[in-house]
Amino acid sequence: MKWIIVFLILSWGILDVAAQRNSQQKEDLNLSQRYDAQLRKQYSHHKPYKNSFAIVRDKNCKIGVVDHQAKEIIPCVYDQIEQLGKDLFRAKKNNQVEYYWGSQVLPLGQHYGAVKGMGNNVMAVEVDKRWGLVTTQGKGIALMQYLEIESFSEIEETYIKVKKGGKWGLLDYEGKSILPTMYDDILPIYSNSFAVKQNGQYELITRGTKGKPKVYYQNIKLLNEYGSKLAFEKDGLWGLLELNAESEVITLLEPKYKEIKQVGNVEVAIKVEEGWQLWNHSENNLQEEVYKDILGAPKDEVLAVQKKDDSWTLQNVDFNSDDPTEFTSVQCLTDAYWRLETKEQVFFMNAENNFQLISFEYEKVDYLGDHFFLVNKDGLEAVMDNANNMIFKFSDQKIESYDQGLFKVRRENQVLLLDRQGRVVNCD
Repeated sequence: MKWIIVFLILSWGILDVAAQRNSQQKEDLNLSQRYDAQLRKQYSHHKPYKNSFAIVRDKNCKIGVVDHQAKEIIPCVYDQIEQLGKDLFRAKKNNQVEYYWGSQVLPLGQHYGAVKGMGNNVMAVEVDKRWGLVTTQGKGIALMQYLEIESFSEIEETYIKVKKGGKWGLLDYEGKSILPTMYDDILPIYSNSFAVKQNGQYELITRGTKGKPKVYYQNIKLLNEYGSKLAFEKDGLWGLLELNAESEVITLLEPKYKEIKQVGNVEVAIKVEEGWQLWNHSENNLQEEVYKDILGAPKDEVLAVQKKDDSWTLQNVDFNSDDPTEFTSVQCLTDAYWRLETKEQVFFMNAENNFQLISFEYEKVDYLGDHFFLVNKDGLEAVMDNANNMIFKFSDQKIESYDQGLFKVRRENQVLLLDRQGRVVNCD
């Protein structure tokens, strides 16, 4: 019964982390779909929602930000806007920089060389290659003494990783020291547990526990991001362990495998003599089937597995009954898009839109971004969207790149920037 309870606690922790990420991804997707038509009408371009905000560009080529209600919270008066954290934006106009926390203009002067959002209304700021921490009200909470400052986890805003004198330590969000700056590396594992590297070896430590024998590892890799499972290396071979809710280290696989990797959002793949096997989380053992290779998108549950006959199939995907299910080649382009090939055809799968398969009857197709595709026919190029709408008709102009809603096009001896309506814009 004790181990059942421990397993459930661990499972809930891992699932909660994954659920937080998936919830935000779904919310951003819903917002992008809900307001797409409205934003297309109001702006010349808008980027997909990220953390409930979308960066937009108006017809005068000025940039702003809208919130989860498509309300403009940062006005379209800026030449550049960059999202630095969940709520933090850097806006630049006429070589002057302003920082926003949502719609709030922050009291930060021009003397900061760089700013990063840490969450919990805290920012890392840099002056003369030294970093410190300030609140969104401009109050300093950590002196400008660190060589580097990083968020310790994308999911849990609990600690901040700081580097001083070539060594790493941890601070909390009030600037208090949690771990001294004495480690070569620090990795988040589970709750208040960390993997710390010192003198070329890793050790697992948990805050508030003392007197346990120390165990050292040659190398550590996190699996199930900010979860309890870790791959550890010994004499060039890899094993699998987990840290349970009582801070006890349990060896799941002895170090006898060539490689262990995370595939997709939470899956773990083990390299065996015959190929790759997936780890069974519910039963804590290897699944029986062996594959030649396994691929996954970093933040998605879709997996591509290669069978012994070299064909590829996808797992955790609900295809339509008339869609192909075996492919000769697969490639993960982004968390949203996969390129899938059969002997007869090339498809692009949109994992964010019910695994929609998109096909184009053209010689060559490349993904540009933001659901746009570059297609080629008889040496001429065109741009289409994921609904097979022609954005730019076939012509001898060359589409050189796409970025933030603008297509860089070479037309004869001119290089032009065009919006999605094909209008020439002047964005310096």
